[in-house]
Amino acid sequence: MHFVPANILVDSEEFNLALLQMAVGTSKVDNLARAVGMVKQAAGKGANLVVLPECFNSPYGTSYFPEYAETIPGPSTQTLSQAAKDNNVFLIGGSIPEKSSDGRLYNSCPIFRPDGTMVAVHRKIHLFDINVPGKIKFQESEVLSPGNTLTIFDTPFCHIGVGICYDIRFAELAQLYARKGCKLLVYPGAFNMTTGPAHWEALQRGRAIDNQVYVATVSPARDDSASYVAWGHSTIVSPWGDIVATTQHGEEIVVGEIDMDRVEEVRSMIPICSQRRQDLYKVIDVHECSENGMEDSLNFYQATITSGRWIEGNIETQTSNWEFIARFCFLSKLGSLSYTFEYPVSYGTQEILLYFDEPGQWESVYRSNKNCSARRSVLSLENNQVIALNTSNTAISRFSGCTVATTNGQAFYSCSGIRTFRSMRERWWYIVVARCDEPLDKVQGLKFYYKLHLTNGEENEFLQYEYSADEFYIFPEDMAYLVAYIIMMALSIVCAVILRNRQLFHSSYKLYMASLSLWLSGLILLCIAWGRYGQYGWQEKPTEVTGRIFQAASTIIFILMVILMAKGYTITRGRLTSISLIRLSIFFSLFIIIYCFLFIWEGLFFDEGLVLYYYESPPGYGLIAMRLVAWLWFLYALFFTLKHHPSKRTFYLPFFIIYTLWFWAGPVVILAAMFGMPKWSREKTINAVEQFVGLCGHLFFLILTRPQAANKNFPYHVKTSQIGILSDPADNDTITGSSTFRSEAYATSSPDMLLPQISRENGTLPPVLGFALPPIQHALPSAPPI
Repeated sequence: MHFVPANILVDSEEFNLALLQMAVGTSKVDNLARAVGMVKQAAGKGANLVVLPECFNSPYGTSYFPEYAETIPGPSTQTLSQAAKDNNVFLIGGSIPEKSSDGRLYNSCPIFRPDGTMVAVHRKIHLFDINVPGKIKFQESEVLSPGNTLTIFDTPFCHIGVGICYDIRFAELAQLYARKGCKLLVYPGAFNMTTGPAHWEALQRGRAIDNQVYVATVSPARDDSASYVAWGHSTIVSPWGDIVATTQHGEEIVVGEIDMDRVEEVRSMIPICSQRRQDLYKVIDVHECSENGMEDSLNFYQATITSGRWIEGNIETQTSNWEFIARFCFLSKLGSLSYTFEYPVSYGTQEILLYFDEPGQWESVYRSNKNCSARRSVLSLENNQVIALNTSNTAISRFSGCTVATTNGQAFYSCSGIRTFRSMRERWWYIVVARCDEPLDKVQGLKFYYKLHLTNGEENEFLQYEYSADEFYIFPEDMAYLVAYIIMMALSIVCAVILRNRQLFHSSYKLYMASLSLWLSGLILLCIAWGRYGQYGWQEKPTEVTGRIFQAASTIIFILMVILMAKGYTITRGRLTSISLIRLSIFFSLFIIIYCFLFIWEGLFFDEGLVLYYYESPPGYGLIAMRLVAWLWFLYALFFTLKHHPSKRTFYLPFFIIYTLWFWAGPVVILAAMFGMPKWSREKTINAVEQFVGLCGHLFFLILTRPQAANKNFPYHVKTSQIGILSDPADNDTITGSSTFRSEAYATSSPDMLLPQISRENGTLPPVLGFALPPIQHALPSAPPI
């Protein structure tokens, strides 16, 4: 379903609706000018909502659709946007032939707010394919494609459902709109001279009476010279089936008053909503069904599925009458909450309570000792922060979208509706269900099924629609880093091959490659999780957590590698002593345990009502502390390595500067974000920083260890096949706990860099392992292996 909400405003009981039955010609420019003029006239007659006819900018016919089709947004929608803004009206733009980005054609209805914002586009769901022998044959499907979504938009007056022409023949669509809280259904249409006299008014009255809603239809004016002759007779019908306003077939503006009290009056006199036998039949929206049978609202239990911005579950409590469900960071005027609730009538009235992130609101009630009524009292009824889920006609329940249904002899409230949010900035909203004022003779606790859809912006805005405002742009950030890591992995593989050919592919470089591979794998999984979340609205939590586990393993391996290199391992030392291995094992085992505890804690104890991010937790603070302890160890090892091997300072000085910044960057930014950054921007900031720090750590290592840096700052000077020979187990460094290389020569670009070479001046061999070799008087035979 495509729902477009208006701001949270005080609801109005009456408003004026204008139907523009305009004459349509073959000139799109003239049609648009005529439409703009009639919108202005309608506004002058006091209209709050104005509706244009089907295909108002082009003749109606399959031969015309490709010729007149345009993109949305496009020239026609820009004209309508300005007309809505200039006249300060809600404007339903009839329909126009739309050409989509993939080349398909649709019969589409754009909808505009009084500020000119296009808030929705309804694509005709049911294509007009009929064959009445001897009278009319028409096949829209020859050139048009059907739409796939229901469209509801909100106004200060009521929720409004939109269909186009042939859509009115399908009673199930109107029933779904009514069940979702719509009290006015609008159908721009162009019935013809065969179906018009027979069915036009009958269908309108049928839809109105069946669902106890207002129905409005808008036709083009009749043109007897056109290839397709419209019936005209634009009409407004009341929930009782009365004709509120109508006209004949000429060009005319039809204005009628829509009275919301009349809807409630009719429903109270003939309460068909509460009399439906949903134990025998039910009309459902297929988008609300799931594999686990969410339509079965009778089996209540304590369960909640919050795996994304679609949130659903069943909750039953014995004594608690105030339950927190979810939180979401909404954009002002663009954030939308679409809800469905079902619960037994015997539980009295349950309410949706909407708190925002101010000290006097959420912080003052959550985990407090206040009772339910005291917690409810901090909310403003004028700001529509309380929604009573019942069928009464009070200010807080009138637009709750509730009906009463009977299943297996038990009466249930079934409520569907939408709310939007208006504030000075992005704001966290917390959603609670409560029943605070019920008498003691009622059953205690709460019992309800719910499904929520929390969104920001328009449905076609992939980077925003399904995401909380604090999650905006995480997906494109991760995709950019993924591309960078793929490039870095390719370069690292090339360097690894070169080092392997030179017998310089040491264990420390293998650790780097393992860390890089794990980080890249984790990034791929995160991109999949965030991408599918943006596409479907259901967060891929297992995929996301697995990606984070991969990146956690990458971080641990990388810190191990950095500390080992600071100790000189594979650079100035050949092996570590037992005491060093024990210390490293204890430290990194503790590191792994804390990471595991973080993921366990997040899964079992994470309270969204109190904590916004996993770093704001005991294991999160533990990880920050462990990273700083690792930095101190890094400094300690590096100090003694440089003290004993100053010739390696060309490598170790940049190594020290870069990785000191690397160790500190994450904790500093994370702590700054938690204590100094607005809550609505933390998650995307922390994600960007974590990915950037990881990228810098791997990139700087690749730069420092590139083979082209030989004889400058290249760390490796001993072949992998020579470590066991060149390291002296007896030469133990009691301070750093490792055996050292006696040779300090830097690497050359030749794989034979450590083979003895004959001096051209005196025929002597250079010292090897500290021993001078005698002069060679004759040709040197094949050098023995070292």
